[in-house]
Order: sequence, then structure tokens, then C-alpha cells
Amino acid sequence: MQNYGLIRVGIGKAILKPIPIPQLQEDYILVRTVTVALNPTDWTTLDAPGDDGTLVGCDYAGVVEEVGRAVTRDFKKGDRIAGFGHGGNDANPENGAFARYIAVKADLQIHIPDDVSFEAACTVGVGFGTAGYALYHELRLPFPDNVRENPNGNKGESSNSILIYGGSTATGSIAIQLAKLSGWNVITTCSPKNLDLVRDRGADEVFDYRLPNVGQQIFKVSNGSITKVLDTVSTTSTAEICAAAFAPQTGTRHKGDLLYSNLLGVECPRDDVKSMFFLGYSLSGESYIFEAEKYPAQPEDLEFAKKWFPIVEKLWAEGKLKTHPERVGEGGLLGCLEGMEEMRQGRVSGVKLVFHAGLSINLIEISHVFYCWSVVSRVASGRTLLIEIMRFTQKSRGNVQFVWIVIWCGLTKVAGIEICLTFISVMGPWSIGDPEAFLQIYRVNGAYPKSACYSVVKGSRPFDLAGERNEKIHSAQRRLVARAYSMESTLRLEAQIEELITPFLSKLDAVAFSKQIIDIGYWLQLFAFDVIGAVSFSKPYGFVSSGSDSYGSDSNFFSRIANSLASAGWLMHADGLFKLHQKLVMPLIGNLLAVNERNGFFFHFAQREVQTRKEQGGNDKDIAGQLFQVQKNKEELNDLSIAYMMTSNVFAGSDTTSIALRAIFLNLMRHPQALAKLRAELQGQQTAGKLSTIVTAAEADACPYLQAVIYEAMRLFSPVGFIMDRDVPAEGMTICGHHVPGGTVVGASPWIIHRATKVWGEDVESFRPERWLDCEDPGYLRRFFFAFGGGTRTCIGRHISWLEIEKLVSTLVMRYDFNLAKDATITEECGTLVFLKGLRVQVTHLSD
Repeated sequence: MQNYGLIRVGIGKAILKPIPIPQLQEDYILVRTVTVALNPTDWTTLDAPGDDGTLVGCDYAGVVEEVGRAVTRDFKKGDRIAGFGHGGNDANPENGAFARYIAVKADLQIHIPDDVSFEAACTVGVGFGTAGYALYHELRLPFPDNVRENPNGNKGESSNSILIYGGSTATGSIAIQLAKLSGWNVITTCSPKNLDLVRDRGADEVFDYRLPNVGQQIFKVSNGSITKVLDTVSTTSTAEICAAAFAPQTGTRHKGDLLYSNLLGVECPRDDVKSMFFLGYSLSGESYIFEAEKYPAQPEDLEFAKKWFPIVEKLWAEGKLKTHPERVGEGGLLGCLEGMEEMRQGRVSGVKLVFHAGLSINLIEISHVFYCWSVVSRVASGRTLLIEIMRFTQKSRGNVQFVWIVIWCGLTKVAGIEICLTFISVMGPWSIGDPEAFLQIYRVNGAYPKSACYSVVKGSRPFDLAGERNEKIHSAQRRLVARAYSMESTLRLEAQIEELITPFLSKLDAVAFSKQIIDIGYWLQLFAFDVIGAVSFSKPYGFVSSGSDSYGSDSNFFSRIANSLASAGWLMHADGLFKLHQKLVMPLIGNLLAVNERNGFFFHFAQREVQTRKEQGGNDKDIAGQLFQVQKNKEELNDLSIAYMMTSNVFAGSDTTSIALRAIFLNLMRHPQALAKLRAELQGQQTAGKLSTIVTAAEADACPYLQAVIYEAMRLFSPVGFIMDRDVPAEGMTICGHHVPGGTVVGASPWIIHRATKVWGEDVESFRPERWLDCEDPGYLRRFFFAFGGGTRTCIGRHISWLEIEKLVSTLVMRYDFNLAKDATITEECGTLVFLKGLRVQVTHLSD
């Protein structure tokens, strides 16, 4: 069995690395995890002082692999179980849960009911333990009526009310249910958006915690009867609210009559209230270290756990307890790092973040992790950009994908994970997050050629601007075709784009009238592909008219593109394997790699279109027509070279533009204030008689907020997701004050450089078009705008893409409202490009 887990490597930092299978203690169970869930304690423990080398995480769900000989509970191999461990425990470094194989204390685990998924089951472990201990041990509530044995011998107090502060937390929602099963009235707090959740879990009275004097309001509603409080948030301000909600002081009441249980050691600011603090980790009955503080073993807590967990297991199996709502994230165990960052920023409410306990890697096993300390390990810099790399290298849809582990940034240090395919191992480039180094690498007169990974992009084509590594050849080829892609030539194609917008509007009008839900992202890509046909060959392919990506006998254009890009995503870092396939495998048994669709299906398609265009004629303003004109004086630009050039148009032109369009509309839907501001700008131009029904390029260029919206959406969600590798020249280079030797592969991803706080400010994750308008030197920001690449290798089709985007966005914003459907699930898939999917929307005509 191969194990790997998230291991702490410093305050606030963890990496995924191979680890041994944990030693099975006699009262423990060995579990193969399937899912894990995040708790606030996961990131707070990681951010606190402590020893490196501890396994992170608590909540999990999985399958029993082996049972310790002293385990008395009815667990056996193959059982589906859930529960928790103690992540970040310096006294027992292996005791965490965020690994493929973990060892957990048997008495703190429970069987999963047959009708509960692993995704739901992993949300309850810490919550069951914490809520149970607080309610039945500290606050002394009676156990639920259906359980005959009452370990504490408590008598029911069903006429009383309990305050559970923070009812929409994972512990709070479980505590509400348990208190109701014990016959108590439950008063709780939450934000208005989580009202339905806590009501569904059984709360009798719910208060918005943000209301002034909310404690006094709770006191009034409860008639001053509250004697027990569970505070699941546990801050000074929540303690003050709870103090105001408690029953009044009386001369006959003793301090033990008013009980305040909390999770973080907060004292209730009332002398007559007994404050109690506990950590669920004590239920193991073992000593432990939490945030550098040692806690002694509490055998009595283990005895409580031995009685409590069979009880809660029974309640759950009988369907009397609901799990907390979960949101399943992507990226496997690595996704937990992004999830913890989301929790740090306070962006999680009313749900548990759940991740599958895998690497999302098919057909490979991680055999070894090694770190490139040398120069890179000595580069210390600011905030980590780890999250962005993890998010997108993990989502490749190819058969095999490359995995990054980022340890530093500024120079975002990449520790390669060695991936073995029998005898092939690969190592990725150094990812650059430092703005100064970025400008050095991608300078216009740069001496940093593309690295060997681009040989996969080029394949066997002698004419390929994207894949050509030789700078002299690239320069010569680009000069042959540059005029056809210039801004001047692009503007001559505007009428052809405009002709395609009209039928697209007709389609959306029909959708709005019928009130149907559509995937607007798919329709934007249909439109973008029609545009490519029109500007390349004066020949739209009718994708919008037919509503499908089929043309004649050819079909599935979009999936072919996506599969080819996903294949390229991992082969670009295994170019030796690609060459082996091309020279040995393909001649014998045929093509096995989707990346070759670009050299096969799409090349042959483009070659046919070039031949047809030449034979039948067309508009000399289109790109093929202009290249035919160049051909008359430049024999080196033969028909085959033009076909290779047009292959790039067909293969890459629609995806990149449609991804940008999706990002723009998604951000406008998510930020209604920005949408209102954009619409106000356009309406102002329209009122002044300066805006056409189908907005022209000149009109769009005169709308600064429109331009800012486009730039900002493409900054946050660049179509390109991979690291654009470059070779360091022989003399080497200096990054962050350290010398990097010649021949080293370095590079940057738009997803990293677009989040450099030195350039964009601290709110890099915020959609704020105003940053492009407020900047004293907008040209400075554009130097770091990397969505179309940089330096001498900037995308040659960027003018066409921008023209298409600015015309369509402004026209649609003036005509329609787009609202995400309630069941819309937005996903991101990286296969070289980052595909944004799931934009199911309701279209409403503004005239309605």
C-alpha cells in the first residue's frame, strides 16, 4: 500500500508527500480514507506554533483495513466508518486524518448508515464528539429518550430552553438536533442566509447574531429561563451576548446553576456563570499537545466516549440525525489547502468543505517526493501562492496529470513530485511569482527561448508559432503572417463578426421568451467558433444556428479540443515519452495520444478549408485571403504553411475567447454592482447617441469601465492555466537576489502573476474593475497582464479575441439580464487551458 498525506512543514504551511503506513496500536483501527472534511481547528492548528512533521486534519470517512487486537467495538475489515483523529498533535504526529491511510482510536469512530454517502459522512466526526460531550457531560442534559441507559443518571428538563450560539456551524447544527431529541427547546443564532438550515434541524427560535442587543432579545423571548448555553463560536463578543441571554442573578442561585460551555477557553463575563472549556481531543483518553500546550490524559473522558459514540451511532442509523450540508471541493487532498485558505478568509458559512482523499491522478503512483533545496530553498519571500497552482494543475482531464507542490513564492518554489511510468520520470519547472523576475523572463527583446515542453505542442509541424522553440525561425514565420493578424486587419473583419451577432441575438431572444435554462458558456463557444470560421475563411460553420459543434460529417469539435489540451497538459512535462510514442508506438499500433488531434483531425480540417477557400475564392479581408496575398511575394509561405497557421486558428481560437467570455459574464452575475455600473456607462453612451444596437469597436473602446471589466475578469480567470516554460540562458539569471544557473527551466502562469500583491494590491482575489481605472499608470498593470502571454511570444490572435469580446459583451449587457440557475454548479477543469463549466442561466430580455 502506498500512503501519502498533508504534512506540516512550518507555521501555516503543509505539503503533500509520501508517508509510511501508520503503526497500528492495539486499540486503533487502520482506515483507508475516502473523503475528508475541514474544521476551523485544522487551519488554526496549522497557523499556531508547533512541531513540523505532523499529519494535518481531523474529520474523515473511509473503509476499515485492519482492526487492532484490543478493539472491543464491532468493527471489521471492509466496514464503512466515519469519525475523527487529532491533526497537528505533536504528541502523536501520525494521529491526523488527511492521508490515504490513517490510524484512529476505535472508540471515537462510528459505522456509516447504508443510505449516507462518504461525502456526507465525513462531516460528522468532530461534531458528534464535541456536541455530545458539551451537552451530556458538561451541560448535563438528559440523554435522548429512546436510549434507556443514561450514563450520567440525569433527569429530564424538557420544559427548559437551551441557547446554542452558532447554530449553523457544523457542531451547532448537530447540537440542535441532539438537544431536541433530549426534549429541550432550542434557541440559536445564525446569519439570515442560514435560517432555513437551523430551522430544518429543529431550532425553535432563531436570532440574527448581528442584531443589536441580541442577547437581551433572547433573554426576553426565553422569559429569562436559560440556564445552559453552548457557544460553538466562542469569542469575547459571543460570550457577552450569551451572558445577556442567561437567566437573571438571584440570591438563591449558585454558580453551578448557570453553565456556559465553549470550545476556545472564553470566560463568560458574569460571576454567577460557570464557564467550561474543553477540547474534543480529550475524548481519546490520551495526553496530547494542542498549539504547543500540553494537555494531560483524561481517562474519564474516554469512558464517556465509550458510552456516547454507540448511542449517537444508533441515533444516526435510525435516521434521527442529519449531517451538516457539505460542499465538495476539487483537487483531492491538495484541495484541503485551498479550502483552509477559504476558511481563513471567512468565506465559508453553513457548509462543511469536503474533499476526496485522493490525488486525482489516474494510472500512476507517486513513488517518491524530493525537494530541490539548492538555490530555491534559500529564497524566502512573502505570502504563499500555493493555492493557485494547486487549483489548476490538479484538474487536468488527461489520462495522467502532473502534480505540483509549491513551497515558497516570490520565486514560487516548486518541489517536484517524481511521477514514474515504469521507466519514465518527470520534473516540472520553477514557477515564478516575483514580478521583477517575470518581466526579465518575458521581455520583448528576451533571450529566454521556450523550453523542450513546447516540442509536444509543435509536434511534426515545421510552421508553428506556438510551438517553435528557435527564436530566429519563430521571428521569420511571424513576420510572414503578422499583418493578417494586426489591429488594422482585424478591424476590417468587424462587419463579419457583426453579421454573426445578429443571429446569436435571435437565439437568445427565443430563449428569453421561452424562459428555458441554457448553458450560456456552451452557446458562447458556439458563437466563438462561428467567428473563427468567418474571420479565417469567410465561412461561419453554423454552430449557433444548429446549436451543436458539428459541421458536415465532422462532429464533437469541443470535446476533441478539450481532450487534446488535457493530453498536452501532462505530456508537455514528459516530452521524452511523447517522442517515444511518436517514433516507436504510433508507427506500429497507431496514435494513442489525444494531443495528436491537433496534428491530425484539426490539421486535416484546416487543410481542407484552406484548399476550398483557395479554389472557391472569398473575401480578401479574411485571414486566409490576406495570407494568399502574402504568398504571391513570399514563396516560403506555401499552402501547407498556411494550413498549419489556420490549424492554430481553428484549434485554439474559440476556446480561449469563450473562456474569457464566460469569466466576464460569471463575474458580472456574481457582482451586480459592477454590472449596474457597466450598464450605466453603456446607457449613458446610448442616451448621447454614441452607442449602436450592436456596439462597434470604436464605441466599445470609448467605454473605459467596459475595458476594465474585460481586463479584470481575464486577470482573475485567465484562459491559460499552465506555466509557460522558458530556458534560462547560459549565463544564468538572478531571482530574488539569488543566482539561477543557465539551462534551468523557469516560467510563470497567469494564475500566479495575476495574483502578485506587489502589482495588484492585497485584494488580488476580488473582482474590482476599478483597479484598472484608479491606477495612476494603467500601462504598468498591463505590463503584468499575462492572459495572452508575454514578450515576443504574445498571442498573435489577441486583437481578434478582444474585438469579439468587447462587441459581444457590451451588446448583450444592453439587451439581457443573465441570472445563474438555482441548480447551477460552476466547475473549473484545467487541461492546459482552464475550462469554466456549468454556467446554467436564466435569460431575461431587458424590455420585458
